[in-house]
Amino acid sequence: MPNQKIELIDAIAIARGTEEPTNRDVFWLDKSLTGGFYDRLKSYNYDTEKWELVSRSNQDLLSDLKTVDGAGSGLDSDTLQGYTPDELISQGASGLPAMSTGKIIVGQSDSVGKAKTLGGIATIDVNGSMSYVTNSISHTGLTDVGTNTHAQIDTHIADSAIHLSAAQSTKLGHISVTQAVDLDQMETDITANNAKVTNATHTGDVTGATALTIADDAVTNAKLADVASQTIKGKVSAGSGNPEDLTAGQVRTIINVENGAEVNPTDSEIETAYNNQVAEVTQAEAEAGTLTDIKRWTPQRVKQAIDALAGGSSSGKFGIPDSSGAYTYYSDFQTALNAASSGDTVEMFTNVTVSSTTTLTLIDGVNINMNGYKYENTGSTDVNMVTLPSSATVTIYNGYFKRSGGTNGVTSNVTLDANPATSSNLYLKGVTFENTISTCLYIKGALVEGGTFIGNGGSYSTLTAGPSTKMIGSTFIGTSSGHVGVNSTTLINCTSYANSGMAFYVGAGILLNCVGESISNIGIRASGGNNTLSNCTGKSESNYGIRVGGDSSTVYTKCKNTTGFSSSNYGFYIDGFAEVRNCDAHSASLAGALITSVTVGTTHKKPRIYNCTFISEGANGAFANGSVQMFDSSFISQYDNANGHGLTTGNVTGSSDPTILSGCTFQCENASANGFKNTLAGYETKIAACKFHGMTTDINDVNSNQMSNTPDSYNNILI
Repeated sequence: MPNQKIELIDAIAIARGTEEPTNRDVFWLDKSLTGGFYDRLKSYNYDTEKWELVSRSNQDLLSDLKTVDGAGSGLDSDTLQGYTPDELISQGASGLPAMSTGKIIVGQSDSVGKAKTLGGIATIDVNGSMSYVTNSISHTGLTDVGTNTHAQIDTHIADSAIHLSAAQSTKLGHISVTQAVDLDQMETDITANNAKVTNATHTGDVTGATALTIADDAVTNAKLADVASQTIKGKVSAGSGNPEDLTAGQVRTIINVENGAEVNPTDSEIETAYNNQVAEVTQAEAEAGTLTDIKRWTPQRVKQAIDALAGGSSSGKFGIPDSSGAYTYYSDFQTALNAASSGDTVEMFTNVTVSSTTTLTLIDGVNINMNGYKYENTGSTDVNMVTLPSSATVTIYNGYFKRSGGTNGVTSNVTLDANPATSSNLYLKGVTFENTISTCLYIKGALVEGGTFIGNGGSYSTLTAGPSTKMIGSTFIGTSSGHVGVNSTTLINCTSYANSGMAFYVGAGILLNCVGESISNIGIRASGGNNTLSNCTGKSESNYGIRVGGDSSTVYTKCKNTTGFSSSNYGFYIDGFAEVRNCDAHSASLAGALITSVTVGTTHKKPRIYNCTFISEGANGAFANGSVQMFDSSFISQYDNANGHGLTTGNVTGSSDPTILSGCTFQCENASANGFKNTLAGYETKIAACKFHGMTTDINDVNSNQMSNTPDSYNNILI
């Protein structure tokens, strides 16, 4: 209804509808809870700010009772389904059954007041009688009891003696079960397991099924019982049995070793022990040759036995076998040589030392086998120890000739004298000649092949060789300041080592495939006369590796395919009238080579260089002094310094011819160095077709290049 303002009248305003009126000063007639009829009168309560009922229907009252009904609500009902409590109890058969202790009232939906049987932990019949079902109550349904208390349990057990003692309870406390356990099944399993005689197959250290055994190699040292230090497992008591811990003394007894015995004796200890156990054979026993006992034999006793049993002299040192192998023995070397025929071989059977003034003269056609022994002459008088005569051919095997007396006589106190030995041939196989005071070898006109010669002469330590001499595959060792002099001699595949003398000093000689090395002098020097060096190597620690020169334009040294090296001097010293081809010169400190020409009288001695390489690690590649001619050669300085030039030049008084450099290569390590440098005015140079590497300025010459000709149409040029 529309809002209306009511004033000054004696009347009540009522608003009907389902929505709250906006006017709070009227009564609100709302529909009932069941809907359809307006029967709920409400008035607005300004304290609670809610519409509250003024009149209540039956339905409203029932709803309100439901909110407070229950225990302690204070509501009291006089009857239940029309029955008072007394009437309910006294109904008898027509109502509820008679009740006694232990019975309950149970209703059922189909007939109120009628009893019904129930099941579960307890059963109830229709008369309300209740009883427990056997085995239906779990332990959780029992009243809690204290630890180790059985009094309450005993009241429900016929035999109160059946209970857990304190000890049994303690044992049960040790049992931890994480899942359900069937004790009856467990008892069955234990009984079956106790009756077993086999097990599942085992692996690992213990193997097997019925009889268990330890696997092979399974017991390690760590699994064994501990043993004391310095103990060895073994057994010393009689019979078989368990291992025992043995002491050091017991172990020595088993292995039969004395206390303090050497486990690793030295060679001298072994020798001493052997000598103590095995006696040396006596001379009588050796010469008799009937001894069957094991004895020690010295070379002396062996020799005595050979001499005696062969029928020769017991003092024989040399022997000559016949065609059947039987020896004739001699005590003197020369006597044995003189007794031999051409084709015979004289053998030595011991070291022989003599002090003789007589020369041992070799015999043509008679060979010598020294069997590794040494023949030495210690006489103080100068004498040539061994002489090779002319026209003799001799082969000597496996021995040592030594001269250790006399004075330093170059030709009068030598070990091997073959001067003259024209047309003679001496073949040395495993043979050494030595002279501790003088020259070792003096030879002229013979061929010597092989052998080692050691000398200590002041002038010529090892060799002085004359014309028509040839030596092949020999070695020379100079222990003093003397040189190895080679004059008009050919040496092939030879090697010479010198201390302070020249390894090879060649005059009019030929060296092919030879090596000369000196500690403080020249490795190889070939100057004066016509000389040839080919495929040779000269080395020196403090002097020139090689020095070559000549006398004139027709008498000069030709050197090719040869290498010269020096640690602290020039690798090569190339003198006037030398022709050097395809050679290498190397120095670790000075120029790789010193190339010089000199004027002798009116003759200008010019060396000529072809296709050579000059290298220095600490200076210029090479230094040219005077007028020289160099073609297709390389000048290399590995000296990383502004003064590490490829080639520098100097002047020699009287030298007016220009130096010629054609087709050469210059290489420097330092860019500030020059390929070619000349600072001497008047020293003229012709440079053509050269190449320069590694420097900023290739040519630094105070003089102009004198090369004025130009190539023709065929690229030829006149230098």
